[in-house]
Amino acid sequence: MVSKLISAVISSFRLRLRQASQKGFHRSSTTFQFFLLAFLVSQEKLKFRHERVLEPSLSIINNNNLVKGGFCHYYVFMSFKFNPWWLLAPALAVVLAGAACQNYSSLDNLTARSSINQPDTGVKVNNSRPATAAKALPLVKAVEHTIKILPVPFMVQAPYGNWGLPYQEACEEAAMIMAAEYFKGNKNLRLSAAEADKAILQLVEWQKQQRGFYEDTTAAEVAAIMTDYFNLTATVAVYNATAIRQAITAGKLVLVPAAGRKLGNPYFRRPGPLYHMLVIKGFDGDEFITNDPGTKRGESYRYPETVMASAVHDWNGGKVEEGEPVMIIVSSPRN
Repeated sequence: MVSKLISAVISSFRLRLRQASQKGFHRSSTTFQFFLLAFLVSQEKLKFRHERVLEPSLSIINNNNLVKGGFCHYYVFMSFKFNPWWLLAPALAVVLAGAACQNYSSLDNLTARSSINQPDTGVKVNNSRPATAAKALPLVKAVEHTIKILPVPFMVQAPYGNWGLPYQEACEEAAMIMAAEYFKGNKNLRLSAAEADKAILQLVEWQKQQRGFYEDTTAAEVAAIMTDYFNLTATVAVYNATAIRQAITAGKLVLVPAAGRKLGNPYFRRPGPLYHMLVIKGFDGDEFITNDPGTKRGESYRYPETVMASAVHDWNGGKVEEGEPVMIIVSSPRN
């Protein structure tokens, strides 16, 4: 008799589930979801109410596993048109069984989690399993992150966007002019097109008169021009990232010749310059901050240290990628 009553209750649950799902309620594809009974206390007695909800609802079975399963907060619907008190016992049995298995599952999961998070005390935890020995993490030494940027005025080697001669060959001239403007104390971080154009043409003309040419200037020739034309101190040295940081920290600038196509600057006119020169004015972690005159977007352009180390080469008669990795450290005479 009791089994028939329980079967009748479960059948009613399934009927209510189908009706609820048709109205848009969620159904699981992996298991039946039973809706528990909702009880409401009226003024006279405990009654079954049609389509009423118990809040908060109890949790029940999931994944066909009575012990570990459990969906939380499933709402309960009933539509009995009669209220026989002799149905209360089997209904309560279903409610208590669902609540018990959910509580047991929650306790089991909580115990399992606590066994992972507990420190290694050598004492057995509540789930009767010894605590897992915690592995000591290796100490990581903190690395100082230093940023240094010098206020070097920027200009592009083609001030008016004309990349014909002499401008397509004027990266060395532009790099030298930017360095000179910094040591003159120019506070304008961008030279006007007129100022830049005039300075380039004057320097090109001076080189023609003094040296007979201006194209493809080597590192040693740039150092000599910085001394003779701009009255600055310039020294050629082997490329070294640490030395660059030390020079910039001391307020000096570094000019580097490079195989331009190895720099990988996406703003260069394709395929990029065979030979190029730029100013390193700062550093940020493992990046060098430059004023690159080869593009109008070259102000404070960042190159990774690894890229710079690969690209830096002297002119070497046109075989740039086989040229010596050198740099030019520039300072004012008083430094």
